[in-house]
Amino acid sequence: MSPFELIAAAFGITSVFLSTRQNVWSWPTSLVNVTMYTVIFLQQRLYGLMAIQVFFAAVSIYGWYKWLFGGVAKTELKVSRTGSRLGAALLTIGCSAGSCSTWCSAPPMIPRRSSTRSSSR
Repeated sequence: MSPFELIAAAFGITSVFLSTRQNVWSWPTSLVNVTMYTVIFLQQRLYGLMAIQVFFAAVSIYGWYKWLFGGVAKTELKVSRTGSRLGAALLTIGCSAGSCSTWCSAPPMIPRRSSTRSSSR
């Protein structure tokens, strides 16, 4: 692992740690992390992983903005818990999506016939 990758991983760990402490600095450290991983994945020609880092960067920018200005009268948004109705709805959606994903990617249950025929004469 290169020093660049180690620094990128350190920013990711720091971002998660700061998130657990409900610290607004989790967003900029996340942006540094995803930017560094975008460069790493570009160098390795892992374009799909590189593209998802762009999505993560957009979510980080949105989250940072909402944290700072998403409250009443464009004030800092206070951290709150998910309500039980929303939590139940999100759990249902997640389980349904996971089940559908598993079902859709499962191999077919019907065995396929062999393309070679054996003659029994």
